[in-house]
Amino acid sequence: LVGSDGNIGTDPLFVDVSGTDATTWDLTLQAGSPAIDAGDPSVTDDDGSTSDMGAYGGPDGTAW
Repeated sequence: LVGSDGNIGTDPLFVDVSGTDATTWDLTLQAGSPAIDAGDPSVTDDDGSTSDMGAYGGPDGTAW
């Protein structure tokens, strides 16, 4: 359900999802993404800000 449980209803602005093979997509968030600093508020990114949504958020986000 959009707007609850951490779901958003807008484009997350991934870097590149243009290919037909999803394994080649770049799911890094572009600057201005609504998913930046929109993750779990009890988890922080390496810079101390609220975690980003998705695999690249939180303290282990840079490991991806």
